[in-house]
Amino acid sequence: MGFHVRVFKTGPDFLDDDTGAGLPNQVRHRPGWDHISAVQNHQLFEIRSCDALQPGPTALTDGLLRLKTIIDNWSKTFG
Repeated sequence: MGFHVRVFKTGPDFLDDDTGAGLPNQVRHRPGWDHISAVQNHQLFEIRSCDALQPGPTALTDGLLRLKTIIDNWSKTFG
């Protein structure tokens, strides 16, 4: 089962992308994805790939901090 199919079936509360491929805009316009909580509640985020995928401490500092901020904000709003 492909990644997009798994995401579609699980209906996540938020989505983050670290590929730099513009996931938030792509997901927002995919047919049928408007029923997913993350899309309905505008919880689509992009983490810069250099902050999340680069080897070394940057992924653990900048990337993880960005992800923590996304989760904290989601929790305050929807948790």
